[in-house]
Amino acid sequence: MKFKLIVLIAVAFAVSTQSALSRNLVWTFAGVFDSVPPEYQALGLSIGDTLSGTFQINSNARDAHPESPITGQYDLGKLTVCVPALGTCVTFSGPHTSHVMTVINDSPPGDEPPFDSLEIAGRDVALDSTADPTISFFFSGTLPVGTFSSDGIPLTPPPESVFEFLHFQYMDAVISTTVTATGTITSISSR
Repeated sequence: MKFKLIVLIAVAFAVSTQSALSRNLVWTFAGVFDSVPPEYQALGLSIGDTLSGTFQINSNARDAHPESPITGQYDLGKLTVCVPALGTCVTFSGPHTSHVMTVINDSPPGDEPPFDSLEIAGRDVALDSTADPTISFFFSGTLPVGTFSSDGIPLTPPPESVFEFLHFQYMDAVISTTVTATGTITSISSR
């Protein structure tokens, strides 16, 4: 009986420790549009207009590629992207959308020069869906190799000054199914 009690206490401690170490991370970002197709301009979006957003991820989220020490891909809890000039604020969450973070640590041999990378993507259909998304957002940036120590979830984002580039694409199929408005992420931080 004493042994069972000790085992139960040990299991309870392990579960509570794991839960205590798990954090819901919230990152914010902002960007400026630097390429705006005429279809988006007709609705009021201009070069220099801003975009902002947040995303949430659990620090213990499961890696979709656990076999790879180079690429980690994690489901975001929620991704919200707002474009004030278009009067839109889109939230990607739930099982019928895709919203992921991809971390590349020390790119694979053959990529010259090697790099680290951070990508955030959201679309209103699942990644494995054959349907085209009606709205999508993607940002990607490369960093010097060694910025990340693993392909795990960074607890805080690298400062934007470390990125070699940090670009985004925004697509709304109601506006156009063939072109995207693009820009540069100007800030990224955790809160």
